[in-house]
Amino acid sequence: MFPHIQQIDIPNFYFSCIKNAFKNIWGSKPSKKHILYVDCANGVGAIALSKLVKPLSSCGLYLKLKNTGEGALNSMCGADYVQSEQKLPHGFENIENGAHCCSFDGDADRIVFFTKINDKFKLLNGDKIATLYMLCIREFFDKDINIGVVQTAYANGASTTFLKNQNVDVVYTPTGVKYLHEQAQKYDIGIYFESNGHGTMLFDPEFSKNFTGRLLAIKTLMNQNVGDAITNMLLIETLLRYTKLQSWVQIYTDKPNIQIKLHVKDKSIISTSFDQTICLSPKEMQNEINDTISQYENARAFVRPSGTENVVRIYCECQNKNDLSQLSTKIKMTVEKYL
Repeated sequence: MFPHIQQIDIPNFYFSCIKNAFKNIWGSKPSKKHILYVDCANGVGAIALSKLVKPLSSCGLYLKLKNTGEGALNSMCGADYVQSEQKLPHGFENIENGAHCCSFDGDADRIVFFTKINDKFKLLNGDKIATLYMLCIREFFDKDINIGVVQTAYANGASTTFLKNQNVDVVYTPTGVKYLHEQAQKYDIGIYFESNGHGTMLFDPEFSKNFTGRLLAIKTLMNQNVGDAITNMLLIETLLRYTKLQSWVQIYTDKPNIQIKLHVKDKSIISTSFDQTICLSPKEMQNEINDTISQYENARAFVRPSGTENVVRIYCECQNKNDLSQLSTKIKMTVEKYL
């Protein structure tokens, strides 16, 4: 039916494109051996990355693959594990301070980075990736550009505040990358990531049609169809040659936060605003949530019905870690009272 497609070896074409784009943007071979440890989550990412180990090493980027299939899929490893548990995945216990590390999820569409600083685990999730992209990409232009970062309400408030302080347009959408992608298309360069590491960067075709040099290489490398952890991994490592890892870690400090999953009899009682940050019904419940939030420094909380389960999800954050348990308990009690 599509004879022209049959003439293309899709996997080899993909790897050829990203290898060439990476070489163009990576620049000269580092004087010091540059190692990236990759947690493949015992998933398909290990198969794909094995095809890149040799060509990338010729450029000076050495991939060290871990959790390549010897264990269960996403068991004590993978992007979701690292993000939710806030700890090193299996096999990374002895990494050195400052090591470059990342985790894919099982099907290699999400990515988070992590490292150790002074022997403490440091997570660089989707919020931090979006911030890195924004800071570095903007440096490549000598004029103001229409750049926007699209987040969900689950983005840590510290990241949103930082981006707004950089005079960047920040927009919330509902969870689900289809909503983020649609909003990101409205900018010359639109960056979107969920905190779990699912995201990408979009370039408006008209704005980017005359790109040359480094910008053209970035555009070529960046898969503008969401869900490609490999291209995100390569772009992040390239950008870290301009912004060092420790500087990236220290851009901002996440506010203490917690997510609660509350099983209910009827989640339909709750309806929310489009961006899911405000409860429209029951209205009295939102008023009580507002009253509770006002009692804590730089606090934020929202509740939303799950799209797939008969549960209500609660998110809370505040400035002081000691206040978080009290804040989340009060919000949970409020929700339970109405449901």
